[in-house]
Amino acid sequence: MEASSQKFTPADGRPLTPYEREILTILQEECAEVIVATSKLLRFGIGNTNPSSGVVNTTELGLEMGDLHHMLRRVAHAGITDDDVVQAGILRKERRLAQFLQTEPT
Repeated sequence: MEASSQKFTPADGRPLTPYEREILTILQEECAEVIVATSKLLRFGIGNTNPSSGVVNTTELGLEMGDLHHMLRRVAHAGITDDDVVQAGILRKERRLAQFLQTEPT
């Protein structure tokens, strides 16, 4: 079977600017750091201190969430996404959690 020599090009797309590419990369990194902080809490529990940083794991998660929140705002401010779409996503998640969340806060 012969491979096509044409490459996919979006009909209405445009390349990202260097700034857009950079803030999306940082956003991606911040998402990963929230995942790591969450993993530490799941593994070691609330109140545990990270021996390498000396920071309590709950504090570390909060700091990483703040970093992520800032990057989410920056991405929206850059026009990569729209605040209305983000708000729609928040409402969508609220509805899904109301239906599927299996536990209640204690």
